[in-house]
Amino acid sequence: TLILISSIPLFILGTLEDFYNNVRPFLRLISAIFSGGIFIILTGYSITSLNFQIIDNVLSIYLISFIFTSFAIAGVSNSINIVDGFNGLASGSLIIMLITFSIVSWTVGDIVLFNFCIIYISILIGFFLLNFPNGYIFLGDSGAYLSGFLLAIIAIMLPARNPEISSWLCLLICFYPIMETIFSIFRKFKRKGHH
Repeated sequence: TLILISSIPLFILGTLEDFYNNVRPFLRLISAIFSGGIFIILTGYSITSLNFQIIDNVLSIYLISFIFTSFAIAGVSNSINIVDGFNGLASGSLIIMLITFSIVSWTVGDIVLFNFCIIYISILIGFFLLNFPNGYIFLGDSGAYLSGFLLAIIAIMLPARNPEISSWLCLLICFYPIMETIFSIFRKFKRKGHH
């Protein structure tokens, strides 16, 4: 319930973009950061360790951890929106990442997160079957942002609930959409440079 409540700002802005196509990217980013902030306040989960002493010392300051986690959630939410297309790429990628998260959750005995992953995978498989190989429906901004948001919070909750798991493992699992985002930013800058 707390997770769904925290996703409301992000979902509303994504839905408005789907219907009216006029919500500025900056506003959507702010709504993602805002949703991330609500999630931290309601659940108490945030990124407090990256296994580097100097960085961990900085992240031990609540405000810095709060800002860093909110931006991380917004980044992953946006990254799923970037890979969303008519070919089931976003949902297919999400299913693979979530299967990995569910295996890790099961291995450390975190049944709550394991169940969360399995329910989420089941929903996405239903969507994926409609979308591959011929795309019939879009995740849309609302679906992509919400999916990215849920992926991000699993990546944050897993090491927060199970300290034996490194945050880097979670980053590695989410690596594909993050890398895709970095490349698309790079491509945009390159295109601007040519004009």
